[in-house]
Amino acid sequence: MKNKSIVSLLGAAALCGATTVAMAGAYGEAGEPQEVPRSAPPVPAVQEPQEEQWSFVVTPQVWMSHIDKNGFSAPGGLGHIYQVATGEVPFSDEDSGPLDNLDVQWGTQLAAQKGRWSIAVSFQTAEFDTKSDVMYRPTNGAPATNGGYTINNGDRAASEYVNTTRYDFDIAASYLFPNVIPNRLDLTLGGGVKVISGTAVRHYENLHPIINDVIDSSPAPYSDGAYCIEEGSNTCAQTRSRVKTDNWAYGVVIPLGAIVHLTDDSKWLVAASATPFLGANTRDDRGVVFQWDPVTDTVDSQDGTKFAYGVTSDMTLRHALTPTLSVYAGMRLQYFDFNKDQEYFAYGPLMGISARFGGGAS
Repeated sequence: MKNKSIVSLLGAAALCGATTVAMAGAYGEAGEPQEVPRSAPPVPAVQEPQEEQWSFVVTPQVWMSHIDKNGFSAPGGLGHIYQVATGEVPFSDEDSGPLDNLDVQWGTQLAAQKGRWSIAVSFQTAEFDTKSDVMYRPTNGAPATNGGYTINNGDRAASEYVNTTRYDFDIAASYLFPNVIPNRLDLTLGGGVKVISGTAVRHYENLHPIINDVIDSSPAPYSDGAYCIEEGSNTCAQTRSRVKTDNWAYGVVIPLGAIVHLTDDSKWLVAASATPFLGANTRDDRGVVFQWDPVTDTVDSQDGTKFAYGVTSDMTLRHALTPTLSVYAGMRLQYFDFNKDQEYFAYGPLMGISARFGGGAS
């Protein structure tokens, strides 16, 4: 008999071993049937059905993610600090990417299982750095001068560095559909909620001399940095060299899973999952202005709440070391679109271990 496999929600798996009970007949050592007195015929034993009990699965894991796009703290640019004579703000963010090829994201999950139902809560955290080059690209291609300095079309005006700390919280329930293909394929379907908190600290480096001159020659309180802070009006009230951005994503998730049993004893499994996300994203730049219209002297902040969607997908190979302990390794891909070109995209190897405690009949 193959083991039942219940995949815990959002990528972690637990193996619930089925118990095979061998019923012995009334046979002697020689293998011949033993005579039973006719005056006392055997009475068939009536077995009471065992009630399924709750079991609990703890799954710590690590994801070595390559963060290709950091939509939680999208580049800010220099749209508020400098303009050409036509009133154009000619800066664009380019070559945005991670400082490190791999960033460790730690996580853990606690799942409660009874029969075919699972309820799981999970937590994940990461800290990572991204860098974007702010390039000078006016539509007319003309250079600009100020204070004896010149910036040409295609020159780098600055580099923006963003340090992001992210926390993920999930709670979801799923139902197991065993033996969709007998002894080979199980499916899971669930629903739940997800909340992501992201906080970023921003600063500029490698400022072009003309940008430094604009900042240094500005009167206080506009000479403290390249970030414009708007306070209660559509104008720049002051500048800072370092600012923060808060980001919250929240919504529903729909965990979908498939478990392929590679061996008859189910000690080797391939588990695939896809967890779509639908919700909203709320961004708070704490008064930082990233886009400024110099003609109307108004700002276009990236703050606010927008529709958000995404998906997290895992593909792992799992091995049951014991009926209550399993290990797994594979790949994870995660994508979120927070609107207004704020995309998050990461992928990389995933590994972990699942330990099951408690439980009765399975």
